[in-house]
Amino acid sequence: MLLAEIIAKNAKSIGIKKILIANRGEIAVRAITTCKRLGIKTVALYSEPDANFLPAVVADEAFLLKGSLSKDTYLDMHKILEIAKATGSEAVYPGYGFLSENTEFAALLEKNGIKFIGPNSKSIQAMGDKIESKKTAIEAGVSVVPGFNGVIKDGKHAFEVAKTIGYPVMLKASAGGGGKGIRISHSDSETEEMFVSVTNEATKSFGDGRIFIEKFVEQPRHIEIQVLADKHGNVVCMSERECSIQRNNQKVIEEAPSSFITPEVRAKMYAQSVMLAKKVGYDSAGTVEYIVDKDRNFYFLEMNTRLQVEHPVTEFITGVDMIEQMIRVADNQPLAFKQSDIVFNGWSFEARICSEDPSKNFIPSTGWIQTYQEPSGATHFDIASPVRVDSGVRQGCTITQFYDSMVAKLITHGKNRDEARKNLINALGNFAIEGIATNMQMVESILLDENFASGDFSTAFIKQKYPEGHNPKIIKEGYLSKFILGGFYLFFARSILHDRQVIMQNTIYTVLANGEMHSVLLKSFEGNSVFVSYNGVDFELKTELKNAHSFTLASKTLPLLINNETANFRISINGNNLTLSAYGSAAGVIVFNSKFAQFVKYFEHNAQQGGKVSEFEVPISGLVTAIYVKEGDVVNAGDKIITIEAMKMENILTAEFATKIKKIHTKVGEPVSVGDLLIAFDNS
Repeated sequence: MLLAEIIAKNAKSIGIKKILIANRGEIAVRAITTCKRLGIKTVALYSEPDANFLPAVVADEAFLLKGSLSKDTYLDMHKILEIAKATGSEAVYPGYGFLSENTEFAALLEKNGIKFIGPNSKSIQAMGDKIESKKTAIEAGVSVVPGFNGVIKDGKHAFEVAKTIGYPVMLKASAGGGGKGIRISHSDSETEEMFVSVTNEATKSFGDGRIFIEKFVEQPRHIEIQVLADKHGNVVCMSERECSIQRNNQKVIEEAPSSFITPEVRAKMYAQSVMLAKKVGYDSAGTVEYIVDKDRNFYFLEMNTRLQVEHPVTEFITGVDMIEQMIRVADNQPLAFKQSDIVFNGWSFEARICSEDPSKNFIPSTGWIQTYQEPSGATHFDIASPVRVDSGVRQGCTITQFYDSMVAKLITHGKNRDEARKNLINALGNFAIEGIATNMQMVESILLDENFASGDFSTAFIKQKYPEGHNPKIIKEGYLSKFILGGFYLFFARSILHDRQVIMQNTIYTVLANGEMHSVLLKSFEGNSVFVSYNGVDFELKTELKNAHSFTLASKTLPLLINNETANFRISINGNNLTLSAYGSAAGVIVFNSKFAQFVKYFEHNAQQGGKVSEFEVPISGLVTAIYVKEGDVVNAGDKIITIEAMKMENILTAEFATKIKKIHTKVGEPVSVGDLLIAFDNS
């Protein structure tokens, strides 16, 4: 019997009738969706910048939290408690981030007779402090990373502890989470500087500046175990998740299961995770995180006492709605299944779509979402679909600097790892977001990487492969032909649909792709199929739409079949200029009748002349937290100029060339917006 069938057979009616969702974005919509399926009424909260986001639209009730900053909105536990009372909410679901691991908030709800859909406050307290959680893990018999299990007093103390442990070391915020408040030091000079940086980031993000230091395991894997426990002493492990593809300790791509973990190692990790959960009396969904070295030795990192962002990959391979299980546990129901009932079905990947520009060293991107078009056939929060999108945005929403950069999560399933990976590549090519920069091209590039495809990677993957970001102008070998053929099909579709041109068969056309000319022979066309020859090879091009006329100029994606092989593209059309984006790359494409090929050069855009700019404008909205130069200073390329805090992260901006600081137009503590003049240079 399938696990979903076992759960359905043993399911009991839920006593909770109304739940307040104390979060925002996709996780709020995710929770609301499960509640609707279970017949539970929902109350959503939204800040002023989030008024147009989906949670306020799809919930049964929605209440404004006046303000923009987290401390005034989603972190104001007393304001949230009052709304819960006023609406008659019997329980609160906290999601992740914000108050999800706040002991005081969980205790406050318990004191007021409102259920906290998460673990009891004592469990949160035991695991929420990373220094104390390591001590507890040791007592429970769990393997831990060697380090100093106390609070680091100052930079000098950090320096002394690091020398004792031996480099490299990791400085970590005790109250941290979400990849924030973490730095890796390889030398004495870095340690004291990083102590200040980590302390500042921890204080701003968590209100707690305490940090500790532990040995950094080089080239590790980041593997986590999803646990689920009830209030009756039952604990099961749902699956492991591979979370090693990270940037700045923030996960980018996750998968389940892990291709690196053997059944024997999985069993040991399960056993230790259960011991830890029982040690602290855990009673909800939670995640025990480990680092695993090249020999598959694993060490406890931390326990996240909440649902993880990447929980969908576990849902896909087990068929279990994790939020439903959290609600049932909060309703005092025992688990309806046991460990032996959990069997993996296929493979699943998740990609986090974030508002950042990898071509500009991952600088965060804010602004109005002009286009938001999800992959055709994708479902929302459905654990039985091969392609799923978890998102809280819609076209017209504005991404601001006040919250984190994640816009959506794209999740795919397949019967094996390679199929799930290819499904994710195809789905990304059919997912269009315009108005803000995103990391989709870099995610595609990662998925196509040979090392990633073979499962040969570590947490250093992105740092090693993309040390200066991702350049979408570089087209991976073997994919240029797809752009040429995709561009030609769009030319064909546009010609017959919009320009009403007569397309001649047996005609040679010139395709200009990224400045290079290629010849394509149009042999014939019939219905939605176009038959061409390129480089001596015959191709049939057709859309997955009913016919070419189904493609409109408003379409932002092209679901194409090239000799029956899927090749999805994102499309940007500006006059005669067409840009296709897929496979981690972007290519400008123009198609000409061969007799006009001699004039092609006149259609090319003139490259911008390189030169030293005289002014430095703000590339991101945020708060100036540090200025490293003063007027009259001479700086070299790579020197630090200014730090801007945005989307809960510190972004250090550096000089692109040697120059002299002429005038500084801002100061520490001042908010700045994209386009504001920051610094004037003297290049004379």
